[in-house]
Amino acid sequence: MGFNFAHNDNEATQSGHLEQLTLAYPLVQKSYPEIYISKDSLFSIFANFDDLRFGIMDTIKYSSYYVQNLNEEIPVFSKIKIIQDGSAKDNDFGVFGSSIVFTRLEDITLLRAEALCALNRSTEAVSYLNMIRTNRGLREVSFKKDFGNNRENLIAEIFEERRRELMGEGWRWYDLVRRQKLMKDNETFLQLINSGGIYWPVSEDIITANSQIEQNEFWK
Repeated sequence: MGFNFAHNDNEATQSGHLEQLTLAYPLVQKSYPEIYISKDSLFSIFANFDDLRFGIMDTIKYSSYYVQNLNEEIPVFSKIKIIQDGSAKDNDFGVFGSSIVFTRLEDITLLRAEALCALNRSTEAVSYLNMIRTNRGLREVSFKKDFGNNRENLIAEIFEERRRELMGEGWRWYDLVRRQKLMKDNETFLQLINSGGIYWPVSEDIITANSQIEQNEFWK
């Protein structure tokens, strides 16, 4: 969804975009990114080499829509890279024009798979998971063969698929919270949820300006 203002101007700035933190040479004139995905994490997250998002070709050559400079010490996370509104002929002036992603079909599809699991409709959930997998070059999976008719195994895989598909789009924290509410396999995280620690604290400036507003209990 683009940011259209008066006079049909689009929001294009050097700050406030994911690209400001993730891009570096050769996409923009910056030696190293502020945040990046390590090689170990990439190989762990994308363990299936057939994955079109980050996979392997001809046994040695990697294909990726997510990173560049994989041979360097720090790879560049380049999944989102709208430089000069996509019309730049060079990278000397790094103005970014990417839009906020509110949602997309892959997000909705995997949310439906997750919801069906929560309703104990696992076989239906697998069909939605497979919609995403086949679009990314992966084989279809079976609830019985691949997950042993185990709902928790399927839930874990759906959230891993969301991690692979939605990487860099701002959903990971919320996914981890929902996953824990379903799986309940991390006591520390469960305590954080039950105590309200998953919510942001109220700004002290806001509390000072309005004495009727109270700080969230976890942050008092």
